[in-house]
Amino acid sequence: MVAKFSPCSLRRCTILLTILALLACVGTVSGATDANIAKPETLDRSEGRQLRGFLRKRSLRTVEEAMKDDDDSEERAITDAVKKMAQAAKNKLTSNNQATTNKLFKKLQVGEIDDKLFQSTQFKEWVTTVTKNFKTNTELAQASIASALVSHFGDEALATLLVAAKQNYKSATVATKLENAQLRNWESAGKTGDDVFDLLKLNDKGEKLFESPVAATWISYVTKLNTQNSDEVIFSSLKKLFDDEALAKMIAGAKDSASTAATATKLEQVQLNKWMVEGKTVDDIFALLKLNNEEGKLLQNTMLTTWMSYVNLQGKNPYDMILVKLSAHYDEAGLAKMLVTAKQDGTAFSIVRKLEEVQFKNWLSDGKTADDVYNLLKLNLERGDILKSPMLTTWISYTAKLDENPYQLLLALLMKQYDDATLTKMFVAAKRGRATESIGTKLEEVQLKSWLSDGKTADDVFKLLQLNKDGDTIFASSVWSVWSSYLTKLDKENVDELMFVVLKKHYGGDEGVAKMVTIANKEASTKDIGRKLKEELWRSQGKDGDDVFKLLKLDEEGQKFFESPALSTWVSYVSKLNKQNPGAISQLEKRFGGDIELARMIGFAKQQAANAVTEKVITQLQNLQFKQWLGDGRTLNTISDKMVSDTMVSALFDTRNTKVILDYSDFLKASAARTG
Repeated sequence: MVAKFSPCSLRRCTILLTILALLACVGTVSGATDANIAKPETLDRSEGRQLRGFLRKRSLRTVEEAMKDDDDSEERAITDAVKKMAQAAKNKLTSNNQATTNKLFKKLQVGEIDDKLFQSTQFKEWVTTVTKNFKTNTELAQASIASALVSHFGDEALATLLVAAKQNYKSATVATKLENAQLRNWESAGKTGDDVFDLLKLNDKGEKLFESPVAATWISYVTKLNTQNSDEVIFSSLKKLFDDEALAKMIAGAKDSASTAATATKLEQVQLNKWMVEGKTVDDIFALLKLNNEEGKLLQNTMLTTWMSYVNLQGKNPYDMILVKLSAHYDEAGLAKMLVTAKQDGTAFSIVRKLEEVQFKNWLSDGKTADDVYNLLKLNLERGDILKSPMLTTWISYTAKLDENPYQLLLALLMKQYDDATLTKMFVAAKRGRATESIGTKLEEVQLKSWLSDGKTADDVFKLLQLNKDGDTIFASSVWSVWSSYLTKLDKENVDELMFVVLKKHYGGDEGVAKMVTIANKEASTKDIGRKLKEELWRSQGKDGDDVFKLLKLDEEGQKFFESPALSTWVSYVSKLNKQNPGAISQLEKRFGGDIELARMIGFAKQQAANAVTEKVITQLQNLQFKQWLGDGRTLNTISDKMVSDTMVSALFDTRNTKVILDYSDFLKASAARTG
């Protein structure tokens, strides 16, 4: 009789073959893995007897009988047996591989590496070998590696090592993988969030829990276990250990750390929501966080932002409420001073700025004027330099809200107390201070405009600033620069002449100015003043360009006068002189054989200039000549024809001609662009 096999029988055969293949695989993999380290283990005797008994029992039954039995019952029995066999085989395989991983860890002395463990050669060799042992299952390999590391270091120490390694780009990738493996191992072992909390010894950290590097590891694990409500679970775990105040402080501190900031923000929201559910008022939370004990340091208290978040959650304005609470302890001047102090501290700048806005809004609604607030802030009672008062910035900000110029108002108020000289010195001193530089600069500008609008002359301001009393120390006076700035506003084109006229009047005529020139030339910072005064002195004496050329001994230099440091003085003098006498350059042309030859000399000297400063001076000289040509109506063709018509053959082929033509062409284009 030919045996007939039902589909159920075929499944049984397939299952039996699978069992045999699995057992063979266990032996093969185990042997291949541990060949050089340990002999593979086999299934224990009880497991072998169970398998042989099962096979013997099945062989005694005929195919016909099997087909008549309860197939479903047998199928379940086989399935259960297969599951037991498969699990036993898997456990044996895992056990063998873990033992191999541990032995290799010791053999390569991985645990003896003190520094940069995850970058060491031993660690890399160990990981590579373990990964090969697990063939393509890298997740199992990582789990095995993590288990070995835990056996050696312990859970907390390993977690700490991994957190540090993640900060280094050379070890970040492997550290992240191992951290994930450690989390999976805990999950496989059935560890709860509280279990891992204890494993990582976070219960020893107290209120500094979030300062621990492994706090983030615990948070990651709880999140892994509770993807939907991890924040609530974390909060509940912490609530078992800490009261509301302590927990709120911990959360506030955790918001400052990059590794825990996101979680801390969510935990804060959980806590705020719980307070809402419990029906706590903003005053309850203010007291709970002990903010009512802070007074002077309230704005610097880190818990203030937590309270403000709760106030916002209730749909109220926290800044209005803060001012109300502070007003119970301070008058308006004291409150303003407190805000200024807190703003300088920097820790609560954004809060203080908004509180200041609320305060200004209240003052505006009360109809307070700039004078009212000036007195309210007790600036009228300031002793010493008012510009250094921290309250002044508050007054300036408020006055700006009134659409008034605070600096004009302040100058008017200060002029009731100080004379011009004293005020100017105060402004100059303020410009030198980092905190008062802006105020000093703006007040000085307002003062200069005030003098202008009042029609004050250069001489008037000179006397107002008492510069007529400074004598030989005049250039060292702190207000000299202010007077110079005023001269520029009066007549930008003739500043030097204005300066000369006033100094000549107050310091003994030309002789006195000559003495001042000598004084100015002694200091590098005032040499330029000395040069300008000397030029004005020459001009007042009627000296022309040729006279000054000789005074500066440039006539003794020959064609090398272009290299003389004195050339810049002569060019400066002639440039101003040329405005009154456009032909001043002609004297130099006569000295050097005519305008064309001088032009060639200037062009060549410009090309050969040793530095940028010399080139600039020579260019200024060239421009003087070109301006005269332009004023005389000389075109580019006119100059070119004059060069060609030169009777000297050598001049006709002079290579310097090209430079002159090109430079004059550029000058004409620039002039046309300015006028066009």
